[in-house]
Amino acid sequence: MQAVTSAVSIDQDRLANASRHPESEALANFAVGDCSPGSASLLSRHVARCIACHRKLVQMGFPPADVAPARHGPWFALAAGLDAREVVGAAGIGEALYVVRARAGARISLRAALPVEEILVLDGSFAFETETFVQNDFEVVTDTADFTVVGDLQVGFTALVTTGQPDEDQIM
Repeated sequence: MQAVTSAVSIDQDRLANASRHPESEALANFAVGDCSPGSASLLSRHVARCIACHRKLVQMGFPPADVAPARHGPWFALAAGLDAREVVGAAGIGEALYVVRARAGARISLRAALPVEEILVLDGSFAFETETFVQNDFEVVTDTADFTVVGDLQVGFTALVTTGQPDEDQIM
């Protein structure tokens, strides 16, 4: 009989050289289940594609746990050049989880579109001020009043974001 493991395996086909990683405390909280379900979804996905963070969890003595897959709602226009769809069943109380995609070259104020708290770049890239965020970069969006980003000029970007629970009129 083969043992069943709940550890996150490294996704060799999707490894990315992220330049932004979760803080060690966030990884430890994730490992012991002391984070929101939405944050766990982003962290699990990052760890599966980041050897450095995967190793860090293992060195802390925690095999990273998988987060169950969730369903996606339909795509809807959130702002000019930005579409979103809710990840159904993956967020906790008071939060929401969305996949957002921006068209190539789109200039978008993410905080105006959604109350973004964390972002994980899935594909493509975007520029924010003088920095470029690439595939598998993870960032906690602090009290930045205006998180205006510009999607990659060739491909735009797709990202997974956690938010505070948005008002209905904010996403419609």
